[in-house]
Amino acid sequence: MINLIVTAADGAWEGKHHDFLESRVLEHTTDALRNKFMTKKGIDYRSLCGLPTVFAYEDGVSTHAHIGFVRNVRERSTSNRIRIEYEVIREIPSIKQEVLEELAWDFDISQFEYNRTHWAVKDVDLVEILVEHGLCDKRTAENYLQTENERKEEAAKAPGYLVSPSVFRIPGDNQRDNLVAVMMPFRHEFEDVYKAIKESSKKQGFECHNVNEVWENTKIIEDIFELIFYSRIVVCDFSTRNPNVFYEAGIAHTLGREVIPIVQRAEDVPFDLQQHRYIEYLNNEEGRGLLQEQLERRLQTLKKKAL
Repeated sequence: MINLIVTAADGAWEGKHHDFLESRVLEHTTDALRNKFMTKKGIDYRSLCGLPTVFAYEDGVSTHAHIGFVRNVRERSTSNRIRIEYEVIREIPSIKQEVLEELAWDFDISQFEYNRTHWAVKDVDLVEILVEHGLCDKRTAENYLQTENERKEEAAKAPGYLVSPSVFRIPGDNQRDNLVAVMMPFRHEFEDVYKAIKESSKKQGFECHNVNEVWENTKIIEDIFELIFYSRIVVCDFSTRNPNVFYEAGIAHTLGREVIPIVQRAEDVPFDLQQHRYIEYLNNEEGRGLLQEQLERRLQTLKKKAL
């Protein structure tokens, strides 16, 4: 299932938000889908934000369509307009208007829809369409566009495997939704970087720790594993290609934690992780300030995903 949002405003999908007529939302949507996203209070924007989105243009606008997600919708009680806050996934190639029109049947788009500003919901598989028509490779499409529910459904169909580590034990307590764990080299020059991460986390309502602040077990590897296990988000600083951080990132990915990679030099990102988005920063006052701002935005997005 996807959102299809079409506008006549050239360049509307080149920024971060776009104002839209609320009366056009759920046009060209089947009754069954419309009912699915309607509540007693109105349109269920929170559920719509969970769908991958095609950000398209009307006929006559030469700008390409983009793929991404609606991250938030802001409403005004005194106006019929809403503000769509969105994120374009730059790793997914844009789609030329003529190509989008050729794929009208695949996307379940009627001819008139290219001449009408509107927001529709279509019961189609975006990953399947992109891969089938050579618009994106399957690995990239699945990595960026599969929703959390789709991943859970696939995992449920897959054979079950018992994870039973021999190096450390699985804690008995549950994951903590407000915990951010930080994995980085233990060096003096990273102390101010950690302070910036901690401040970003605090501003978004998260508790933030690194293993230096934890001493629960006699073995440090147990403390590292427990910190990652309990956390919801793990920030990994790959600067200096520290092997311990690589190892810790692998644990976090295996446990299904949200990993935010940061690095001072892009070439320090290991090859297997270069397909993932990361934050590149300079370790000076200005660079750490920018790092803090980017981390805050990412943490804010992840916080909304959990709602």
